[in-house]
Amino acid sequence: MDERALTVSWSDPAELARSAGSMSGLEFLRAIVAGDLAAAPIQELLGFQLEEAEEGRVVFSMEPGEQHLGGQAPLRPLRGPPPS
Repeated sequence: MDERALTVSWSDPAELARSAGSMSGLEFLRAIVAGDLAAAPIQELLGFQLEEAEEGRVVFSMEPGEQHLGGQAPLRPLRGPPPS
């Protein structure tokens, strides 16, 4: 078995925590989209980006990598809204 490694870097989440308490949720997400706030550490760990944030809608994207595979079926792209 070939061993794999992944190095992940992130910004100190303390600024995110402070900012979250001083603005609405939508303002907070928009600040991340605009680059005014750093991405949340979970975004860096899983490799997804917050692309859009508007009232009632948030869009995330990610480029699946080998580290996301679970060993069973391959990852498939998700298009459109989640099933209701």
